[in-house]
Amino acid sequence: MYHLHTKKQKAHFEEVVRLHQQGCSLGRISRIIGISSSTVREWLAIFATYQSSQRRMKKVNPPTPSPASSTEASVANLQAENARLRAELLDARLRADLLDEIINVAEAQFKLPIRKKAGAKQP
Repeated sequence: MYHLHTKKQKAHFEEVVRLHQQGCSLGRISRIIGISSSTVREWLAIFATYQSSQRRMKKVNPPTPSPASSTEASVANLQAENARLRAELLDARLRADLLDEIINVAEAQFKLPIRKKAGAKQP
């Protein structure tokens, strides 16, 4: 996950998110705060990713029930987490396959070797 390093970045990030939630455009936010529109876009993407991961975590982890059914609940929680992790693994594998195919197409179309050769020469 992306981490903001300075207090100024954290303050600007919170202001960008607040202005975006109020309906301001990217250009207007960048003019108000004094940062580039690409930085605004990047920060909003980070915020959207963070928000969606928080929503997923809330859906997966319901409040713990009474101690009488704690074993059943823990099994259900583990099964839900297992399903979530399997879905994430599938997404990651699909992404890796997509990127691999993009490289294959680029190498074929532009006739340029993009991947490194195995066993680099050593001096």
